[in-house]
Amino acid sequence: MINDLVTIKGLLQDFESCCAKHTQRLIVLPHFRVWLALFCTVTILFTGGDALLSILVGYHKVAESVTWQFLEKQIVSPLTTFSDREAYHHISKMTYRLFPAYLGKLCLGCSLKELMLFLIGLEYLAGFLFFYFSYKVLRRHCSDVIALTWLLMGFCFTFLGKIFFWDIYAYFDAYALLFLLLGMQSRNPVLVFLFMSLAFWTDERAIVASGLVWLWHSFSPAHSGQNLIFFRKPLLLPTQTQWAILSGVAATLVLRWLLAHRYGLPAVSGLSQVLTEAKYVLIKQRLVELIPFVTISSFESYWLYILGAMATLWLHREKWALMVFLFAIGACLGVSFLVYDMTRSIMYAFPAVFIAVRILLKELPPEIFRRLTLWVFVVATLFPTYYLSHYIWPFFIKLLRFN
Repeated sequence: MINDLVTIKGLLQDFESCCAKHTQRLIVLPHFRVWLALFCTVTILFTGGDALLSILVGYHKVAESVTWQFLEKQIVSPLTTFSDREAYHHISKMTYRLFPAYLGKLCLGCSLKELMLFLIGLEYLAGFLFFYFSYKVLRRHCSDVIALTWLLMGFCFTFLGKIFFWDIYAYFDAYALLFLLLGMQSRNPVLVFLFMSLAFWTDERAIVASGLVWLWHSFSPAHSGQNLIFFRKPLLLPTQTQWAILSGVAATLVLRWLLAHRYGLPAVSGLSQVLTEAKYVLIKQRLVELIPFVTISSFESYWLYILGAMATLWLHREKWALMVFLFAIGACLGVSFLVYDMTRSIMYAFPAVFIAVRILLKELPPEIFRRLTLWVFVVATLFPTYYLSHYIWPFFIKLLRFN
């Protein structure tokens, strides 16, 4: 038994060494983060990222989507286009999601098909930029480029990476996620206010996720004696960038109120409407039974980072930070459980992964963090994310299987 364990340990070490050796050859490329972002984008395209191809092949079916039909009207008149659907229907939620509508105005004289290709093509670009800026954001804190490469490559096989390339029904989460990331990346309060505001006007779930971005900007850059401090003290005293986030939330709420009164746009859904949707989704659609599966499969193996960060905060007695972290994640999860598309909604909690990675980078020895990241990447690769219906097969396999 001991000899078997020694053999297995040796094989694992050989595997880790082999992966590190091959990755080392890549990171010496000039402009490596551009090549990494491009590699991740192409990897997703060949493993199921086929929104553009789906439109080119099945445009007439996609054109029947009420979301695209509503968006086409909304682009013509963003402030006077109203939904005639029930409160929990998706197009009823598009009233204040004005960024995609105004972005669509840039596609001058476009047909519906051209509009689809234009906006989804920009979502593909958002996916490329998400990988590019993810590298830039984490590179400030991670000196191990090999581990960082594995971390980002693992995103290619999770919902977080693929969401930028799956949107054929005009949800536009790609824009909101990118703006949230840019809000994390920037240290300029003006830019943070701009990026966060754009995220809020793309999808209001970004307002809930702003708590995690706020926490991201709470990290302490210093040590205190022999003790490692992860977050500033006092934690709840805002910095300039955090004031920018709070100002963005306040400005968004005020502008929505003004629009509701100036243009007669419907007000924010009340408690009764929220409970109606929750009852419809969780009980009639029986999605309450899927909550454990959906929660785990949303970030898959990347939950190890989040759980490890929570344990680290507890052991270091940063209980206030742990409570804020739990509350911010819980808010994102709670909102997600009240809507039909739970997994897609949970993606707005992605800053939690970045926060957790940053905590563990301070806590773990470099070799342990690299090993953890490798196996997170391996598990994500072995169990890739696909939708349970339309996108269960990558596009090129669907062509062979169904045509």
